[in-house]
Amino acid sequence: MSGIPINSAEFTGMYLLWDKNNGVQTGMVIDFPAYLKSISEKLIQKLDPNSSINVKIEDNNGRLIFSRVIKEGTGYISFPFPENLPKWKLLLNENSPGFVATLFKAGSGIYLFIFILIALFMILGFVFTIYTLNMELRLNKLRSEFISNVSHELKSPLTSISMMTEMLHHNRVLTEERKSAYYSAMLEESEHLSHLIDNILDFSRMDDDRKKYDFIDLDLDELLLKFIESTRESLPESGFDIRYSCPDRVPIIKADKNAILQVIYNLVDNAIKFSGTSRQIDISLFSKDDELLFCVKDYGIGISGKDQEKIFDRFYRGDEPQRLGIKGSGIGLTIVKRIMEAHKGHLTLESRPGEGSTFCVHLPIYKKTEP
Repeated sequence: MSGIPINSAEFTGMYLLWDKNNGVQTGMVIDFPAYLKSISEKLIQKLDPNSSINVKIEDNNGRLIFSRVIKEGTGYISFPFPENLPKWKLLLNENSPGFVATLFKAGSGIYLFIFILIALFMILGFVFTIYTLNMELRLNKLRSEFISNVSHELKSPLTSISMMTEMLHHNRVLTEERKSAYYSAMLEESEHLSHLIDNILDFSRMDDDRKKYDFIDLDLDELLLKFIESTRESLPESGFDIRYSCPDRVPIIKADKNAILQVIYNLVDNAIKFSGTSRQIDISLFSKDDELLFCVKDYGIGISGKDQEKIFDRFYRGDEPQRLGIKGSGIGLTIVKRIMEAHKGHLTLESRPGEGSTFCVHLPIYKKTEP
């Protein structure tokens, strides 16, 4: 078969001529532009159904013969037609799809999955960063308040002790009765200062997991009686009445004596601070199932439901105590909770605003094993 281009002002075509074996020649004239338009779309679809190529065919004068443009672009590549066809040129340009379209293109499932996974990790990382930053800012604020509160609590007893010591030193206290009252007050402030320092040191050790406990057989009833007796000596001026109740026999527990004393002091100290106008504090000791319960109840300002969820967090102080100007370090209940955890026990709270609070320490009862 041979082909001869036909180019004139009115017509562009092809004259096809082929010889058969019997010596007969057959010829055919094709309207090439019409033929090209009729088959080009089908041809392109057959080659690549999802083709993103822009296709143009122009003649020598730049006149558009055929066009299949998805999205007009620049930088077309030109290819001339073969010799035995019209002197046209084929122009090709890749129409790059958008990023999202590429991801959702058939066969790109793995890329879509990776993209979603990366995006998810980025979102989670952003959320975690914001959360961590918010927590850090909140913790820094609580630390600042803690330093301020502790500084005030340390300064108050030191100021009192310094003032009374100066008066005694310069013989400004004339009567023995008055001197005795000053000595008692100085002793009380010293003990308060000592407990505050112990709280801070123990909190630091607990935070670094350096706190060590010496577990011994402990009679909690005997320990409470001694504590209440020493506490009652410093309470008459403030008018507080501590009532203590316990059964005739109290089981022995395995505990660190100093740590349990610290728990008792912190709970009773809180009860005194938050008693409001009430002056009664009830302390009870009793066993239930396999636990020994030690409870401190006050009839003061109580704790709101919102604060009950957070008061065991370090440095946290409720809104109401701050409004009333009640001083505190914000670590007392945190220390109590951690001591209970170290003793395999736990702490419970019942409270209503305006009706008071009851803190109960649950300690496991020590059972001697048979030899």
